[in-house]
Amino acid sequence: MSARLWLALFVVAIASACGATAAASPTASARDVVDGMGPHTAVLASEAPGNSLVVTVIEATYGHLVIKTQPGSICVAKTELPSGQTVLAGDFLSAHTANADGLAAWTYHVPVAGAGSGTAHYAITCAAGTESAELTTSFEIPAQ
Repeated sequence: MSARLWLALFVVAIASACGATAAASPTASARDVVDGMGPHTAVLASEAPGNSLVVTVIEATYGHLVIKTQPGSICVAKTELPSGQTVLAGDFLSAHTANADGLAAWTYHVPVAGAGSGTAHYAITCAAGTESAELTTSFEIPAQ
């Protein structure tokens, strides 16, 4: 099992033990976020061989990530910026539970100081029961 998956499962276990639930956004559900964005085109999907859990990226932009997976799945996301830094915004410090539509969203304020410009990456890991899926997708940060 990869280190990333162990970390995701550890975060899920801690959140479950503490009775914590993660919301997609403090002011709107992931569905609200997606509905306001226009067409919903899948960018990338991941399904491990023999695994029924699928994660699809709905939107991956600077400051915003929306995924679709099995409702109730526990997901974590990490951002790697062109400078090599990671985003430490509160939304990325806790696991998110996919809502009844299977949506989960992460947001952060931009610009991020010291982010650099160029290609950045989101790494997403989701788990549901004994199934898990990992996915990495890229997005561009324009020159400031």
